[in-house]
Amino acid sequence: MIRLRGHRCLQSGSRGVSLIEALVALAVMAFGMLGVVAMQSSMRQNSDIAKQRSEATRLAHQAIESRRTFTVMTNTAGRLAWADLIDQAPQTIVGTNASYVRTVTIPDLGSGRSKNLIVDVQWVDRNGASQSVRLASSITGSLPELAVAVGIPAWGGTLTRQPRGRDAAIPPAAVDQGDGTSTFTPPGASVFWVFNNATGFIEKSCTSPTTCTAVYLRLLAGFVNYATGPAQPLPADAETPTSAAFALDVAVAATDPAPLTVACFKDQQPHYVAYFCAVPVDPLAGSKWSGRSYLTGGTLSVATSAADASASRHRVCRYTPVRGCHPAVGSVIWGAAGSTASCTGASPTPNRKMSNAEHPLDYLDLTQSLVNQNFLVIPAGDGTTAFSCPADDTATPLLQGNTWDHQPSS
Repeated sequence: MIRLRGHRCLQSGSRGVSLIEALVALAVMAFGMLGVVAMQSSMRQNSDIAKQRSEATRLAHQAIESRRTFTVMTNTAGRLAWADLIDQAPQTIVGTNASYVRTVTIPDLGSGRSKNLIVDVQWVDRNGASQSVRLASSITGSLPELAVAVGIPAWGGTLTRQPRGRDAAIPPAAVDQGDGTSTFTPPGASVFWVFNNATGFIEKSCTSPTTCTAVYLRLLAGFVNYATGPAQPLPADAETPTSAAFALDVAVAATDPAPLTVACFKDQQPHYVAYFCAVPVDPLAGSKWSGRSYLTGGTLSVATSAADASASRHRVCRYTPVRGCHPAVGSVIWGAAGSTASCTGASPTPNRKMSNAEHPLDYLDLTQSLVNQNFLVIPAGDGTTAFSCPADDTATPLLQGNTWDHQPSS
C-alpha cells in the first residue's frame, strides 16, 4: 500500500513537469511566429518599395528619353522642338500600387548648346513615408540630322561626358575594339583607320585586320549643308537647311608641314555631305599642322568674290561664331563664349581668343583632331544682287546658325 501511494505521487509529479515544458515551448513558438510575421511584413514592405522605385525610375527615364526625340530646333506645330524643352509642372501619374508625382526641371545653363534635364519622381509608400527618385542628364542642342555633333560642346565650353567614353573626335560609327582603340572605315575607302580612344588620333591605317601601317594622322571632319533656293538665305535657313545636296568634294591644303597629300572621303546624302579628312603630322615637329579646308570639284562653281551676283555660281560659307572679319587663331575677338563674336568691341563686352575649334578661315598649329567643321552652300546671287552668308537667327540666338564667307574670303 505504501509503495502504491508512492507510485501515484510520482505520476502526479511527472504530469506537472510536462505541462510547464509545454507552456515554455508554446511561448518560444509564439515568439518565433511573431518574428516570422515581422520578417514577412518587412519583406513585403521592401518588395513594395523596390517595385515602386523601379516604376518611378522607369517614369523618370521615360521623361528624359521622350525629350531626346526632338526633330526640329524652333517651335513647329505638331513636332517636338529643341525650344520646347522647358520646365514641366508636377504631373500626377497613377501606377500599379502607388500614385507618383513627376516634375521635370530644365535649368538655364547659359551655354546655348546644351540643356541639363532633371526629373524628380515622388510617392508615398504603404507606411505613409515619402519616397523619391531623381535622374539627371544632358541634351545637346544640335541639328538632329547632324548626329555627330552630340559630342560637341558650346563654343568655349567643355564636354560633360565623352561620347561612349571616347574622344569626341572619333566618329560615332567607329567600332570600339575593347583595347583602347576604335576602327572606322571612311565612306568609299579601301582602308580603315585605327583611332586611339583617349586622344582621338589616327594611329594606324589598315587594309586588313592583319595588315596595318603606323601613321600620324589628325581627323578633320564635318558636314556640308545646302540652302540653294532662289532668294537670299535667311538666318533660319542656316539653322535648318533643307535644300537638296549636290556632288562636290572637300579638300585640305596643309601649308605646315610642307604641303602633303591629304586623304578626304565623303558620304553623299540627299540633303548633306559628311566628310572625313586625315591630315598627316610630323611627330618630330610637334605633331601639328596649319592650313585651310575648302570645297571643290563636282558641280560646284564658286563665286569669284563677295560681290559676285551670278545665279549660276555658289557661295561657300562656314559655320563659325565670328562675323565681320577673318581673325587668326589666337586673335582677340569680342563676344561671350557661345554667342556671335566680332573683331571689334569695347569694355565691358566679354572677349576671348579665336580657337581652331571655332572653324577659322585658316587653321594654325592644330594638334588635335576636329569634327563639326561645317559648311553651308548658298547661291552667289540672283543675277543682280549678291547674296551674303546668313547671320544668326535672333529668335534662337543660342543655336549654331551663324555663317561667314569662306571662299573666296571677303
